Amino acid sequence: MFWTDWGDAAKIEKCAMDGDSTSRQVLVNRDIVWPNGLTIDYEEGRIWWVDARLGTVESMLLNGQDRKTTIRNWRVRNTFSITLFQDSIYLTRRSRGRRVIKINKNGRGVKRIQRYLYGPRGIVVYHRLRQPGTRGQ
Repeated sequence: MFWTDWGDAAKIEKCAMDGDSTSRQVLVNRDIVWPNGLTIDYEEGRIWWVDARLGTVESMLLNGQDRKTTIRNWRVRNTFSITLFQDSIYLTRRSRGRRVIKINKNGRGVKRIQRYLYGPRGIVVYHRLRQPGTRGQ
């Protein structure tokens, strides 16, 4: 289980699904301000997140190693949620046009999918490839 925490000590943490406190681990606690959405890339074994204050989309391995900034751009500030499918990242943005944005995983090709939505929040891709253990079923 992964989660974000805002505040004076913003961070991303993980813990075993049973909540055992000995498995709790801080993965990111520096250069992070408003971590909003999280999503897991099962193909690459990475967790992705958006930082609404910094205007970044970042990722790291599930163990917290190999942190990478994919994009730092005002166009992804005030983002709320993130999901991905294949080579694309999808974000919701709650201000300045309230929109859904699509970005290539390499950080190129920022594209507006929809705008002027009423308070977009969560975004999810439903597809069997996004669910581990269901391929070919």
